Amino acid sequence: QKAVDLDPGLSEANATLGFCLHAGNYDWSRAETYLLKALELNPANANAYVWYSIVLFTEGRFSEALQFAERGAELDPLTPFNQHNIAWGLYYARRFGEARERYEKVVRDFPGYGLGHYGLSKVLRALDEPRRALEENEKAITLMGDGLFARIANVEAFAVAGRDEEARMAAVELEALSANRYVSPYQMSLGYVELGDHEKAIEKLEEALESREAWLNWLGVEPAFDPIRNDPRFDAILEKTGYRMLFKRFSESGYRLGHDTDGSLSRPDEKTTLVINEGPDTAGMEAPRTLVGSFPNKVAAAVAGLLILAGIGYFVLPSLIGGGANTINERPFSTPTILVLPFRTVQDDKFNLGVGLS
Repeated sequence: QKAVDLDPGLSEANATLGFCLHAGNYDWSRAETYLLKALELNPANANAYVWYSIVLFTEGRFSEALQFAERGAELDPLTPFNQHNIAWGLYYARRFGEARERYEKVVRDFPGYGLGHYGLSKVLRALDEPRRALEENEKAITLMGDGLFARIANVEAFAVAGRDEEARMAAVELEALSANRYVSPYQMSLGYVELGDHEKAIEKLEEALESREAWLNWLGVEPAFDPIRNDPRFDAILEKTGYRMLFKRFSESGYRLGHDTDGSLSRPDEKTTLVINEGPDTAGMEAPRTLVGSFPNKVAAAVAGLLILAGIGYFVLPSLIGGGANTINERPFSTPTILVLPFRTVQDDKFNLGVGLS
């Protein structure tokens, strides 16, 4: 904060303050404000892209987050964390197969990067490959030295492998160690969930809240917590981190990466209309529901209408009539989603129109 006060135009200071406000401070709104300010000040600030993507991942805004994560990795491809961050986000988006592919590349390109092996182990657990998950986590423990990060994950890894006794022994050792060292209660909670000890898992999450652990930012999107997600105490913890407040509005920042420019930020026109069905990125939010929206001019409206009709004719009708002639991953479209996004680029104030169909 002092650095920003001294020089409000310093991109690095704004980015770091934004990330700190998010990590453990649970100040979601101000974190986003400072990170976006950092990107306005320096569109080539790789850290700001990566850190902002983390905020978006934790909010469940996965599609948007992946754009920023990819841009950060493009700007700084030799930092292994930036490559790990993309795979990490894919895991939380529950795109486990893609996450695995990414992590396989991370550990090939950076074999000595412990966090890559840790992330791969986490994905392999989700894919029900316990033997290899344990192997990768052991590599992470070796590479990360004295850190407890991967050692704690062994509790979960043993439990996923059905080796409950070893998992409990590892948990007991770590609980004893916590008398002298900080042992993440959030990470321990993951192990207890896998062991089926839901009471202990909730207890550990409450401890994490007391210590304002930064990991709690991921609580709302962590797939491994699904078994306790309906527990009222779990919901209460989410409330106290400010997470639930995110979903009382349609949480879109109004910024996108400009694909027709050098990759810097663009702000959509005020009359942007989202035509979207509820999905992982918008579940629980008050997203607009109308198919007819307002457009900046008649030409844009006409073009959008033609593109939508063409999309329906080409993609949707074959699925409804012919049983799915057009497929992705060998599955027919079941919920057609059309996105129409008019926007202007900041640099040249030119009007653009983006239309997508999934």
